[in-house]
Amino acid sequence: MSQPILSQQEIDALLAALTPEGKSGAAPAATSRPVKPYNFRHPEKFSRDQIRAIELLHDSFVRHLETVLAAHLRAITTVTLLSLEQISLEEYLRQAGTPTVLYPLQLEPLPGRALLEIQPGLALIMVDRLLGGPGRILTKARELTDVEITLLEGLVWQMVTGLRETWASLVQITPRLEPVSFNPQFLQLGMLLTETCLLLTLEVRLGDTTGLLRLCLPFILLEPVLPRLAPQVWLGTRRTPPPEKLEAVRQHLHRVPVTLSVRLGTAELTVRDLLQLQKGDVIPLDRSTRQELEVLVMGRPKFRAHPGVVGNRLAVRIVAVVEEENHGPPTP
Repeated sequence: MSQPILSQQEIDALLAALTPEGKSGAAPAATSRPVKPYNFRHPEKFSRDQIRAIELLHDSFVRHLETVLAAHLRAITTVTLLSLEQISLEEYLRQAGTPTVLYPLQLEPLPGRALLEIQPGLALIMVDRLLGGPGRILTKARELTDVEITLLEGLVWQMVTGLRETWASLVQITPRLEPVSFNPQFLQLGMLLTETCLLLTLEVRLGDTTGLLRLCLPFILLEPVLPRLAPQVWLGTRRTPPPEKLEAVRQHLHRVPVTLSVRLGTAELTVRDLLQLQKGDVIPLDRSTRQELEVLVMGRPKFRAHPGVVGNRLAVRIVAVVEEENHGPPTP
């Protein structure tokens, strides 16, 4: 039995019926909103504005970490925020690996717990520096001994105290450090593994060595302050430091050493003249002994002065202050 064959005219009629312009069976024009996929296992609970606010909020925490680590470990320290991402608690604990150095944090009165993770290699470098060592890098990660735990806990406590100041514009919190854990699978956090978290990944550079430090903030902990993370609310609640803190900063600045130098004059020489200079040669400067000299502070002209002698030492007497504007970059 042969199959029926449609003519070209019949085919064109069927195709026309499937288009919006067709008279019969015409499909309505697509006017609905575009479909956006949604993962119910990993819901996105934080808006972009809230994530941006959290990132800006923890800039001060990064600076606090740099100060604490540099002071206690006696090494040039740089802390950089590498990333801030939404992740489920289950995914984070799986990424943490074993062994790791994991401190649960209570931020009272907020519910739930935050997690502060220090890579084992970085933790051992910190311990070595605390003991007066050079900060050796171990080839194999291991759990800390009881003595090392005690030493590191004091440093970690100094680190987490910076969260109090970081969160001051949102809520007054009291950080509490819980015992360290080396296996994330054994943690009893009282939260579902599907809980959405914000994960801050920080790179810590101590001298020539680097390591990662991560701060995990669950949604249950941030939920009470989320309404205050809207840009118009959060920026309006940021407060200036109290007068006593400003005075403390001012007192510290007064003790910062600066380099003071005096420019007696300048001269232009050719390369040939420079190569032919010998001991005893005299180079005429462009300034006479009666003209005022430039006094430089950290390479920038700050004062005018006259040369002189105090006792058996050369000295200058300040006679004028140079205006701050338009004197360009520091002089080498």
